Amino acid sequence: MIMLDKVTTPGIARKIREYYGSSAEQIVENLEIEKLMEVPGLGRKTALSILRQAYEVQTGEKFQDILCGDASDVYEDLLERLQEYPCTQNGKNRILVYYPVTSEDIIKKRLQYSKEAAEFVRLLTDEAVSQLLENLRRLSPLTVPRKKKYRDRVIVVDSVEVYADLKNEYCDVLLVEDPADISAVEQYPLVFYVYTAESALYEHLLECSDVQFLYDDFALEEVIPELEVEKFAENERTISLMCEISEILHQEDLRLKEVRSALETLKEKTSFKEYDIEALVAELEDRINRQFDEAMQQEQIELKGKEILSMMQQMRTDPVLALRKSIPDSVVSLYGRLVGEANREVTEKVGIRAEPFSLELTYPVEADRDGIEELKDDIRKGQALKEFKASRNAARVGKNWEYLLEKERDMHELDFKLAVGRFFSEYKMTAPSFVETGLSFTGGTSITIKNAQPVSYKIGKTPHEFATSDRTVVLTGANSGGKTTLLETILYIQILAQMGFFVPAEECFCPICEEIIYLRKPKSQDAGAFESTIRSLIPLALSITKKLVLIDELEAITEPGSAAKIIASFLTFLAQNEHALCTLVTHLGKEISELTTARIDGIEATGLDERLELVVDRQPVFGTVGKSTPELIVEKLFKKSSGKEKAIYGKILENFSS
Repeated sequence: MIMLDKVTTPGIARKIREYYGSSAEQIVENLEIEKLMEVPGLGRKTALSILRQAYEVQTGEKFQDILCGDASDVYEDLLERLQEYPCTQNGKNRILVYYPVTSEDIIKKRLQYSKEAAEFVRLLTDEAVSQLLENLRRLSPLTVPRKKKYRDRVIVVDSVEVYADLKNEYCDVLLVEDPADISAVEQYPLVFYVYTAESALYEHLLECSDVQFLYDDFALEEVIPELEVEKFAENERTISLMCEISEILHQEDLRLKEVRSALETLKEKTSFKEYDIEALVAELEDRINRQFDEAMQQEQIELKGKEILSMMQQMRTDPVLALRKSIPDSVVSLYGRLVGEANREVTEKVGIRAEPFSLELTYPVEADRDGIEELKDDIRKGQALKEFKASRNAARVGKNWEYLLEKERDMHELDFKLAVGRFFSEYKMTAPSFVETGLSFTGGTSITIKNAQPVSYKIGKTPHEFATSDRTVVLTGANSGGKTTLLETILYIQILAQMGFFVPAEECFCPICEEIIYLRKPKSQDAGAFESTIRSLIPLALSITKKLVLIDELEAITEPGSAAKIIASFLTFLAQNEHALCTLVTHLGKEISELTTARIDGIEATGLDERLELVVDRQPVFGTVGKSTPELIVEKLFKKSSGKEKAIYGKILENFSS
């Protein structure tokens, strides 16, 4: 069973084949999602599903949907960001099939590739990276030319059986059974005669054909070498770019150079200068007559009596001959020289022997009109034959087509490796290490915020000892202090690690989760939203799958008093589940801390600067409820006020600390 039938239903497979014909299988194998999405009735979700299954077949990596809740949206955002790095569509598509997996072997294999990509980019100079990107952006996919008819040539046969066998869609085939019909081939610049041992018209057709082939040894490519050559000629720009990329990487590719050289030679040998023969001949006619006139005006021609008598005697039998004999040799010589020079000039310019002007004395001098038409035919035939011979010589590159396809795959591989390595380099990423029961990192940064402050964080048990090993943690602190950003940084790190990629941290330990759950701040506070959220939380607390749970402001589903009790109860149950790691962001840190044993961390607004603006340290303080933003805002107002207002703000501050 071929790939397309393995990765989709018979109905969808039929749709893709109807739309793309023989190319359908290759499109699926190359993971070309944008082409699949052009098929009527196939959306992005279906196309991506097909490609992920195709990737499974190709790599043996089992696809598992381990992202839950809003984690899928964050993953999609990550893919969108990653797709900015590859230059080719194939590279962008390959990003799409990199889904986080649970197989340690697969992750390790991918991490090894990530290390190679990071090292590859590290060893490149900035100039080399810039040059590679420029060439990869200009790299077009290899394409096969559309079929076309070569109307400048004909295959002539004199056997009905051979005629039936050689009929094709690329050039005309003529059956000639009578010598009287041979004139039909004259309209073609190139005539190829295919004969057999029994050919009755061999001598006739041999004389009027340019190239002859024995039927038993004949192949259509002998007559149409362009079938091989044009695949390369149409992709000449891509081939040249591949050569340039190899040179940038200091990798000498002799076969690519051979192909490029053959194409350059073909171009040189098939580049003909166009001449307007009519204009050229008219110019020469004018020049010959002008020079002849000028010379004759200076010529002193005298006939002796004896010559006159001889001419008069000749006039009786052949008046024309009598007149010609009377013309002096110097005039005949001049005429011959001028006409000879003109014929040589035409010959040199058109590249074939040409005699449009006759040596027969006439005045004014005129070119032979029939000769000019024959010359045009000869030029057309000569150029066609030269092009054919050049194409036949260049056709030897045909053996390199499979190699060229392989090089195209190498270019896509280079594009992907360069993209991944650049991504790691830009965010100073490192390889994660895997542990069983915790997640922690030092120097972690957000990939969504420019110049983000590095932070360190820990949930569960890891080799890092800068925080306790609590599996459930409550993250509190100032508004706009970076709680949600930290939550998403944890999520990005976990997703990237299970994709087999490097992570944005100086050092990282993380588990291999079977579920990665992220719940964003609820947008609705109605009873339905409350019920739905509660129903989704209970299975998280009870299921025994290894999971990472990240929740942002769960209290938004109901009033603060009830929210604190619900959150505390949920965390208490979750803490008993040894398979779960959880960080929950809330503004109810103080209230929850009184109801649960979960560790409470705080991102603090550390105070006010000289301009009384908030100063926030993004690094959480472990085991401490973060000082809230409202308290600092009141402090700011207290310091800016006076009199009775100051007293009121002071009283409010006292209530914060009570």
